[in-house]
Amino acid sequence: MRAIFDDIIRTLDTLETLDAAGQADLLQMRALETGGTFKTPRPGNAWDSQRYEMNLHGVFAEGGDLRELVRNWTKAAHHAASVGARRQAELAEAETVITFPGGADTEALQQACAKVLELENLAHPRLADRARALQTALARADRDTARDAQAMTPTPL
Repeated sequence: MRAIFDDIIRTLDTLETLDAAGQADLLQMRALETGGTFKTPRPGNAWDSQRYEMNLHGVFAEGGDLRELVRNWTKAAHHAASVGARRQAELAEAETVITFPGGADTEALQQACAKVLELENLAHPRLADRARALQTALARADRDTARDAQAMTPTPL
């Protein structure tokens, strides 16, 4: 996922250096080279939407003409990059809590594990494995604590 995020940023940076025709050419070329899609209107085909459509780096856009398509893809890609950056920051924070649990309480550890597993597609597989193992250990500790507390409760005579 990190590679796709980087590809989106690089494509946006390159688009800024090109004129409108160059931008459309770049997006079409990148979509076709990376396994994305780029569809042009098919006049005379009643089943066709008669719109330009593309999917590049997991970002979909459409437009009535190439200029609108480029504008819509750029807007959607900026949004995807912003969301990606926010998720990367959340994942980094959770990773720090899990890796260096120092003064973290049980709830903070549980929340960090949940965040890593929520963003598992962005996380390193070992971090996700560590989060699962820590979640299991925390759940076991909670059960043991509850069982011990119940065993220590005096029974009425």
